[in-house]
Amino acid sequence: MNSTRFSRLFDFPSLLMLFILMILMILTACRVDFSPDELIPLFTPYEKQGGTDYLEIMVYGDAGRGNEKQKSTALAMSQLAEDPDSDFSFIINLGDSFYYDGVESVDDPMWETHFEDIYDQDVLTMPFFSVLGNHDYKGNIQAQLEYRSPYGDRWQMPDRYYSVTETLDDGTRIEFYFLDTERLFYGDTGQLDWLKDNLEASTARWIVAAGHKPLFSNGEHGSNGALITRLKPLFDDTVDLYVCGHEHDLQILKPVNGVHYVIDGAASSDDDTQVKDNTVFAASRVGFMTFLFSRDVLVCNVIESGAGLLYSQVLKEK
Repeated sequence: MNSTRFSRLFDFPSLLMLFILMILMILTACRVDFSPDELIPLFTPYEKQGGTDYLEIMVYGDAGRGNEKQKSTALAMSQLAEDPDSDFSFIINLGDSFYYDGVESVDDPMWETHFEDIYDQDVLTMPFFSVLGNHDYKGNIQAQLEYRSPYGDRWQMPDRYYSVTETLDDGTRIEFYFLDTERLFYGDTGQLDWLKDNLEASTARWIVAAGHKPLFSNGEHGSNGALITRLKPLFDDTVDLYVCGHEHDLQILKPVNGVHYVIDGAASSDDDTQVKDNTVFAASRVGFMTFLFSRDVLVCNVIESGAGLLYSQVLKEK
């Protein structure tokens, strides 16, 4: 009698279902720290003020796949650049420009297939200030430093790390520091000393740092302890914005000691991201960002490729 009842309770289909449930529970437990999600708050697009001087730039990252998603992002960039209300001075490329193993030389065909032919040579004529990513480091780094674009010398990477200063007509100075986060991860003291000295001496109204890898992130790679240790003390209460890629998503995080941390690595791929307590905005969408600087405000616009404006926020006012 007891044996019959046992066999009815635990027949083969029931055991199979129990086994499947156990496997699902184990898999779920393995991912307990990562729950994919998005946060796209309601927003009011920022409108430029008449009589105010602005610097406007585009920023994208992790683009170099030569795929349809990269082409879609490039097309959206061109369309935005042709908008009569836009006036972009330059573009920042946050690295991983050539998947998966970088370029071999200045004559590598990928310069054409992954850069020159992707970005409209008649519209996107402004400089592309670029940094190195981990995939770029698998190839010939010197080739990226030496390459000269035949279309107006668009590609700009004068060194592994460097700075650019822009001054608005009203005298507002904006400094950009382009970092080599691969070397910084391993403790590049020369680069750290260069950054420290420049930040301490700066009198700029706005200071922006750009690199490939994030300090803080809620994406699949997560935060980077080594970069937090090395860069955060230099950034605190000095740098206004750190923008990076590496994560193939779009994130705006709550500021830390006055620094806004923004992740913009979804130019050719859209991986899962997640929402945590420090999330302001998070999206697993293919896209890029634009930033607008005046004397008084720093604005971030998130653009979804093929769809348009996804989010807009005044990050900081002075």
